[in-house]
Amino acid sequence: MSSSAPAARLSERPSVSASTALSTAGVLAISSYVAVQMLSDIASVKVGLVGGLAVDMGTFVYPITFTLRDVVHKLLGRRVARLLIVTCGVINLLMAAYLMLVARVSAESIRRRSSRWSPNTVTGWPGQRSGSATSWPTTTPCGC
Repeated sequence: MSSSAPAARLSERPSVSASTALSTAGVLAISSYVAVQMLSDIASVKVGLVGGLAVDMGTFVYPITFTLRDVVHKLLGRRVARLLIVTCGVINLLMAAYLMLVARVSAESIRRRSSRWSPNTVTGWPGQRSGSATSWPTTTPCGC
């Protein structure tokens, strides 16, 4: 064994290959697409006033998905981009179904425990003041 063998082993560090870098960029693009898609769906629940107009708040985030979809298409190809779109569609349907199920869960046990419950708020715990951070108004911003 020569004395240069340990030095050669130290200099042989694994380099990041192009396929590894592509995979990392692809994973980041895909996860970003899914995250923005879900954020826009959740934000769409809120309708806010912008410039005097009622606007679905998911509208401001959703256009980013088009750019991210294009990035996925460039990095990973058409098949992967289509699969991503269909997969996100299924995820969105499952999320909507789950959130509908959650919305139907009764809060009666919480209401019974509260001595100051009124039809306009769910205070949650005895002695909790109406209008505190955990009370939920029963009307929507549009008044419907």
